[in-house]
Amino acid sequence: GVEQFFKLAGDGSAGFAVQVGVVGCIWAGVYEIGRLETGDALNSREVDEALAVIAIEFDEFAGARLERVSESSSCNQVEVKNAFRRFHTRHRSAEYGGATDEIIYENLRRWYYEGY
Repeated sequence: GVEQFFKLAGDGSAGFAVQVGVVGCIWAGVYEIGRLETGDALNSREVDEALAVIAIEFDEFAGARLERVSESSSCNQVEVKNAFRRFHTRHRSAEYGGATDEIIYENLRRWYYEGY
């Protein structure tokens, strides 16, 4: 199969196949390091699904309670976090399965930057 193809492509030597394999392993390592640096590889499917649900809930909250006025105005992210926790009762406390403060802040930043 593949090994024979690389042997023929390399004029019958196995050296070409080994070189292609080594280069492939190097690129796979670079890809994995990049995934670790961005945090993409650190979450399980269940965690990613839970974060997606929280993002949807935050968008519902933002649509109902937040208003974009201008880039020069500001708001306190702690006040937004507290308002989100009051809006969605299951997020009242991170200790009992609600979103952590950092997740709420990340969603606030995402919502803000998507609007501009």
